[in-house]
Amino acid sequence: MLENRSFDYIFGYRGSERSDINGVKHDTFGYYYNTPNGRVYYNLDSCGNKYFIEPTSSVWEGEYRMDNSYDTYIQAYNWGRMDGFVRCQEKFPGVDLRDVMQFARRGSFPLMDYLADNYLIYDNYFSSVPNQTYANRSFSISGTSCGLLLNEEMGNDNLLHCRTILDELDKKGVSWRVYYSDITFLLLNKNGRLPHMAKRYSHISNLQRDLIEEGNSFPMFVMIEPDYSRVSYEGKQTPDSGQELLYTVYTSLRSSIDWENTALFVNYDESNGFYDHVTPPKCVEEGGNKFGIYGPRVPAMLISPRLKPHCYNGVDSRLYDHTSVLKYLCSLYKLCPLTMRVQFANNIFEDSFCDIVRNIPQFKDASFLVNQPVNRYLPSVLLNQDTEEDNKYQKQRIMTNVYLDSIQ
Repeated sequence: MLENRSFDYIFGYRGSERSDINGVKHDTFGYYYNTPNGRVYYNLDSCGNKYFIEPTSSVWEGEYRMDNSYDTYIQAYNWGRMDGFVRCQEKFPGVDLRDVMQFARRGSFPLMDYLADNYLIYDNYFSSVPNQTYANRSFSISGTSCGLLLNEEMGNDNLLHCRTILDELDKKGVSWRVYYSDITFLLLNKNGRLPHMAKRYSHISNLQRDLIEEGNSFPMFVMIEPDYSRVSYEGKQTPDSGQELLYTVYTSLRSSIDWENTALFVNYDESNGFYDHVTPPKCVEEGGNKFGIYGPRVPAMLISPRLKPHCYNGVDSRLYDHTSVLKYLCSLYKLCPLTMRVQFANNIFEDSFCDIVRNIPQFKDASFLVNQPVNRYLPSVLLNQDTEEDNKYQKQRIMTNVYLDSIQ
């Protein structure tokens, strides 16, 4: 699970290439729109200035630290009109309001383009909560955030007490592992701190070695957490750094002995305030009335050599959110649904796989790695860099290092 981009931002351009993808369209004059009647769409700022949806020529420039709180998302929705994205960011210092309405062109994210061209994307996949990182990540593993909304409500002094999908997999004897880069969200959950659980957390730098050495005994289910301050698309990170983790994971899996039996699901936790034109629908309340609506659409894709033929370069437009992945796992391993939200979610992979193995062309354009100065997956490097994002996550990083050292 990566971070902080909307569907329109990453994959919106594909709507101009294909009529079956609900993205951003353009007419013969080059105007961009994404409304059923073809109206050129814009948001207004508080002075009445229009900000049109348009492709950006420099996704690696600009200040992407936007406000992504619950109140901001509700203001952006504006009763389903989706026209408040610009106004709600005006109060946040440093935000270039043009960035809010922009979307990436083809070629801005070459790895994402390649994966979407060869595998399956979802254009009706929503974040579970119109809110920040922690609540959405909690929904992705528990189907709830125990009624907590804000990041600052969760931490050492207020641990989550929700059951997780890992607890349920344990009960069924299904092997699992969590790979983390700098911190792991699991330590904000009380059960995630149990020694027998935490011993299955491993640094991402071990992934390729584990795939080679463990072979067919590699865990059945694996969660991968990004380096939140450098390679997750968080904040001011560049597209190059955002693709780096995904490139490492994908190429490691493709070269593994068990690639033919592997499925990699990639999604984003929330949209970070970037514009998306699709109104999130209502959903089962889970934790209070503020949880009765989905957050904005976020990018999601399924990568596997065993997809059904219609899935390659395909799009699935059924309704999903983060709990839809839990629904699949509960169905696959006959687990009890974690929450009502999981019980009523659509099963995201129900009709996706087949017995035929397809040979997918290799990804050849890794030029975005050229500008990376260091291997970001070496622990010694991670501990000796200092950025603005480091300061944001420093408390969680120290907590992760100290706790995992204590159980060795």
